[in-house]
Amino acid sequence: VNGADRWTSIGIVILLAGLFPLVGFGRAALASAVFGTWMLAGYRALDGSSDTAVTFMLLLGIVLLALAHREGEWHSGLIVDSALVCSWAILFKQFAWIVVPFLLLWLYRNKGPWKLWGGIQAALFTVVTVPFLIADPGRFLTNVLILDSHRNIWGLNVWASFQRYLGVDTMPPVGLLHLIQYAIVAAVAFYFFRKGGPLSLADAVFR
Repeated sequence: VNGADRWTSIGIVILLAGLFPLVGFGRAALASAVFGTWMLAGYRALDGSSDTAVTFMLLLGIVLLALAHREGEWHSGLIVDSALVCSWAILFKQFAWIVVPFLLLWLYRNKGPWKLWGGIQAALFTVVTVPFLIADPGRFLTNVLILDSHRNIWGLNVWASFQRYLGVDTMPPVGLLHLIQYAIVAAVAFYFFRKGGPLSLADAVFR
């Protein structure tokens, strides 16, 4: 896992540099330099959490999506590639899905093939996960959707900060936190859907 994270962190720098046809050499160089010298990125590339690997896959899907919309035209091959890579990221680590609603919104706002992009991800996710759901529905719901079995406080997050600075050694049920997360993402996506107006791909990613 550590080796994969190291190589994918290098891949992220290359992906950011590869955006120069769209954003120019200066911005691409700045983004690559910031990530390459960021201490947190270096920590994540060595801590064995595989967060860097899933970030690479998600960023690759976003870059392919950006390249798919050039000169006012949509390139279906890159759309399919982007959907497959983003699906892989979601199947690899659950938190990657948080970006998907905003990318779908960007495609919808720009009259892109949002049904194709979202449909491929939904189909692949269904094909891969349904056999596990059928095999043991209880364990699937507990370990995949609710994740109540993963209660250790570790890494750089809100609860680790509470533990370190406030002495709080317990946390709310993980399932409740996930429900709150789902609700917040849905509410923010709905807000920007109703708000109208142009939405760039950068806006979609950073929402």
